[in-house]
This record gives sequence, C-alpha cells and structure tokens, in this order.
Amino acid sequence: MTKLGKSNNNTADYMLKKARSFFLMIYLLGVFIGMLRGKPIEHININQDKNVHEIFFHNLFIGISMITLGSMTGGIYSIIIICMNGYILGKLIRYLFKNNLVYLIISGILPHAIIEVACLCAMASLSAISFNLLIKYLKDEYICIGKVWRKSFIWLLISITGLYLSAIIECYVSKVVV
Repeated sequence: MTKLGKSNNNTADYMLKKARSFFLMIYLLGVFIGMLRGKPIEHININQDKNVHEIFFHNLFIGISMITLGSMTGGIYSIIIICMNGYILGKLIRYLFKNNLVYLIISGILPHAIIEVACLCAMASLSAISFNLLIKYLKDEYICIGKVWRKSFIWLLISITGLYLSAIIECYVSKVVV
C-alpha cells in the first residue's frame, strides 16, 4: 500500500488555505503585541525615497527566505518572521496613534499592506508544506504530491506578482503627507 497517492481534489487547497490562515493569525498576533508591548518608537523617517524594485526585492527576499529556511525548520522560521513583521507594524500603529497621525494608517499603510501581508502569508504557508506532507505520510494518509506542488507553484507565482503590485502601490499610491 502506498501512502502517497490519489486523494480528494481539495486536500492541497485545504492544506494551503489552513496554513495561510494560520500565518495570518500569527501576523495579527504580532501586530497586537507590537501595539501593546515593548519600547515605543521615538522617531520615524516617514519620507523614504525607495523605488519599486528595492521594495519588491526586499519583500521577495523575505518571502523566499521564509520558504527555504521555513521548509528546513518545519515553518518555525516563517512563524518568527511573520510575527516580527506584524510586531513592527504594531509598533508603527502605536507610534501613529501616539502622535495623532492615525490618518497615515489609511493613506500610507493600507493601500499596499493588505496585498503585501497576504502574499507574505501565502509564501510563509509554502514553508509548512514539507512538514505537513511528512505528518500526513507518518499518519498513513493519502495525498497527491503532484497536486500539492502544482498548487504551491501557482501560489508562489501569485505571491510574487502580488508583491510586485504591492511595491508599485507602495511607491505610487500610498501617500504619506505630514
């Protein structure tokens, strides 16, 4: 009896969806911790001159590192990175509230952050695939590996495209006027 074989069509989708939801919850946990704990930010440089490619490659590096190092650590590395990313946003939100700059959340963060966070969570979820496959193998559950890898590749392409779109939005749409 082979352990890795055909399964229902939704196993790969379900596994990736569950992992994306998990990493989104980790991100939100980081945001709340950042808003409530730690030393507050004293000063930020709001007007940063970054171009689309710098932002895109920075986020792509984070995403690829989460996929590679996260895969080697069973997703632990990705959990840490996603939580830290949320923590930093939480500290920024705390700073903006403290300095009566709350409007910058809508004009400066939200336009690009929704896509960026979704894509980074999707990339983080890809890091958990190898660990999930190992657990399913050890539990003697059937899973179609080809379908999982195809879905993973599709999500990788979607995430890369989303990160590029997010970088464009961050440069040209997200406005920070103080």
